[in-house]
Amino acid sequence: MRIMVLSTLYPPNLLGGAEKSVALIAGGLAERGHEVSVLTLHDDPHSTDTVQDDVTVLRRPLHNLYWPFNAEQRHGVLARVTFHVVDSLNVMMTQTIAQALEQYKPEVVLTNQLACFSTLSWKTIHDAGAAILHTFRDFYLLCPKSKMFRNDKPCLTQCLDCRILAYPRKRMSRYVDGITGVSQYMINRHAEHGLFQNALFLPSILSAVRTLPAPSARLASPPGPVRHFGYIGRLEREKGIDLLLDGLLTVAPDQWKLSIAGTGSISYMKHLRERCAWLPVEFLGFVPDTDFYNSVDVVVVPSIWAEPLPRTVLEAFGYGLTVIASDRGGIPEVLHHEETGYLIDLNDPKQMASAIARVIANPLEGRTYGERGRRMVVSRTASTVAKDYETAAEQTIEHTRRRVAVI
Repeated sequence: MRIMVLSTLYPPNLLGGAEKSVALIAGGLAERGHEVSVLTLHDDPHSTDTVQDDVTVLRRPLHNLYWPFNAEQRHGVLARVTFHVVDSLNVMMTQTIAQALEQYKPEVVLTNQLACFSTLSWKTIHDAGAAILHTFRDFYLLCPKSKMFRNDKPCLTQCLDCRILAYPRKRMSRYVDGITGVSQYMINRHAEHGLFQNALFLPSILSAVRTLPAPSARLASPPGPVRHFGYIGRLEREKGIDLLLDGLLTVAPDQWKLSIAGTGSISYMKHLRERCAWLPVEFLGFVPDTDFYNSVDVVVVPSIWAEPLPRTVLEAFGYGLTVIASDRGGIPEVLHHEETGYLIDLNDPKQMASAIARVIANPLEGRTYGERGRRMVVSRTASTVAKDYETAAEQTIEHTRRRVAVI
């Protein structure tokens, strides 16, 4: 099968876990014998074509006012509004997509994050005769910021400006032939808004771990007197890092330490560093995943926003680590309270403190949950997930043929 993958970013350009997941799918499909190309964007005025893991990667420049993934750049209200208006139906990007389609002639295109490409890409792909299978990895179709998060709270409904800017995206969704998501939560959330009237709704496909790693080196030793907690990901308010700190501050600081890996907005990172100045907290910046997971006892995912399904949970499971996570978004689909970790209700601020105290008092219980999580992700290799996408692509192509026959 000739398969093209459309993704705003692609390794080594990373914003979060979504880019890693897309790369594992593309590589897994190539490993299964498919002809795979990836169309992605970069902050460079020139186009480049390279081969990564038997996948042809087409990196193209963005045609809009600015590159939106630079945390150090600040833009005024008018510039931001203009950017999002253009991004809703970016006609300039359709030529880039059309050229790639003409060059590689895919039978099916797997669309993922569409920010900067815009949903007008779906019409371009449809007009080229390829089937479209879309995976929900963020809230771009409902919210210009892709987060459904505002004023430090998750959005339960679309606000007025989101409804206005998202309307063209809803219209364009009629060109999509099949949909799936990283969690059933994401599929249901979008279906509630009446998107994808002509699409085949497929089951969610859980993300892959690259390869099942050896259990964390720390599990080979008896628990020490200090629990080493870890957070890895973007440093943004919606990630709930302050809630994690609130919970840790209920425990004597000689009983714990915290490692924070990742980067984010300059203002929020400054806030965190000031708050943690006298606490046993270290900021690691970007570090290799293996180094991080082999250095901590407990991984915490305290997200306030509705996480589609964070890779961090699956990766921590892969290392057999104890996981504490919020009950937002798709997280409860993989983390079951007192079975594979500790699931906390953020509406009750005492639950974070309680879970932390429990892990410190009874570390072996957490290790048991981590072992169960590891068994759960054993089968989620890149090859297995690629097979799931292969099946979904075949079903989508067949659905497209039936739609065309009816028309």
